[in-house]
Amino acid sequence: MNRSIAEVMARHPGFTAEFFSVHDREGSVCGSGETPFHGFQGRLARFVLGASRAFLGRQYDLLLVTHRNLFPLALFWKAVTGRPYALFGHGIEIWPRQTPLYRLALHAADVVLTNSRFTRDRLCASNGIRPERTEVVGLCVGDPPDADPSPVSDAPLLLTVGRAAAGEAYKGQDTVIRALPQILRSFSTVRYVVAGGGDDLQRLRSLAAETGVDSSVDFLGLISEEDKDRLYRRATIFVMPSRAEGFGLVFLEAMGYRLPCVAGNRDASGEIVRDGINGFTVDPGDPDAIAAVIVRLLGDPSLRAAMGRAGRSIRDAEFSFDAFSQRLGAALYRAVARA
Repeated sequence: MNRSIAEVMARHPGFTAEFFSVHDREGSVCGSGETPFHGFQGRLARFVLGASRAFLGRQYDLLLVTHRNLFPLALFWKAVTGRPYALFGHGIEIWPRQTPLYRLALHAADVVLTNSRFTRDRLCASNGIRPERTEVVGLCVGDPPDADPSPVSDAPLLLTVGRAAAGEAYKGQDTVIRALPQILRSFSTVRYVVAGGGDDLQRLRSLAAETGVDSSVDFLGLISEEDKDRLYRRATIFVMPSRAEGFGLVFLEAMGYRLPCVAGNRDASGEIVRDGINGFTVDPGDPDAIAAVIVRLLGDPSLRAAMGRAGRSIRDAEFSFDAFSQRLGAALYRAVARA
């Protein structure tokens, strides 16, 4: 996502920008390639040194820090230059109360950007940030393909795209697996495809076997962008009843393919998946609720199509690159003007 932010800054007509990235490789480009982009290939000490030299040697109007672990650098920037900075918080890592140094960076920021209202509210409540000092800047995905999803065949496909990390285990693949016996009673040929790597896959495989649905579940692990495109085109419903999404970019991806979505109702997913409009939001811990909405969608092609069209319209109107560029650009202009 930080690359999308960099692309906005590079292509926005009102900005002249320079980028420093900890993890990108040297020689990376952004936008047309004319915008300076410095990659440090994971070498944090070199990144800090290079960015600090730039702080001291250039007359930037604003510093934008887009990763929580780098927030303290903004304090150094302001102490040295006296100029404004903005922080961008993306989700679960900034929901809890932060350590004193990170809270200081948040409170000293000229604006704190967040990717969703849910993230803003959690951040403000945990860290004593006044909401009026924040701006919600919903994210974007790339241009979607010009394709409709495949019609339901003898084997309708439920799709989840997301990592399966044991330390997080919040994407909801386990709850979908527990819902499958009910779904299979109504649609016996359903397949559930789990795309994404992680150290929780073995637990999920064991759960599928214990539940008696292992023959109906495919665990693909990490997949290429080409394979992901084929899966979205083949899928019938995108389902990810997450419990802790700070935003939910994969929902936007699925909406680009006109897929109805099933999401959780305890996080920011509902800001993208509007219940009853482009999908359903349900209790992410309730297999019965998940099964009920999936069975309803599988049994109603007209409803699936209508929700798919609505999702594509929402994605194009609210979460396109141009819409994101306008939101981010306006927020940064306001931060400079207030300083």
